[in-house]
Amino acid sequence: MRISDPLTMIIRTLPITMPDVEVALVVDEGGGLLASSRSEPGATRDLIAQTIELVDRSEHAAKSLSRGELETVLIRDSDGFTILARATSAIVIVVTPSTVDLEQALLDLQRIVRLVERLRRSAHWLAPRGQERRIGASRPQTHLSLV
Repeated sequence: MRISDPLTMIIRTLPITMPDVEVALVVDEGGGLLASSRSEPGATRDLIAQTIELVDRSEHAAKSLSRGELETVLIRDSDGFTILARATSAIVIVVTPSTVDLEQALLDLQRIVRLVERLRRSAHWLAPRGQERRIGASRPQTHLSLV
């Protein structure tokens, strides 16, 4: 993960566009960290592992109940909310305080999920898994906004 990646730049600036966000992460389906609002990604390993487990169980429950595809999982605790949103090939995780405007946070998160899906589909993200993208490699210029 490099700061020059469009996804990393968006996640790192998320607290500016969504001031109530304490932590924002994007992980792939295998649990690999794609982007983080934190500069020390090692502190998020447990959160990622638990998130993957929770999303798997939530998807199974949604299918068992014939409720369609999983979109969002909302966890409320005494300190606030953890919101997990399913993108096509990634999971967006947002941690907020209890004072958050939940409706606005969910709307903002839907925009982030659509943006993640667009970025993941772009040629920039099509490098084989496990291979580092080279700095300065030819890639399309992507100008995206959250609005």
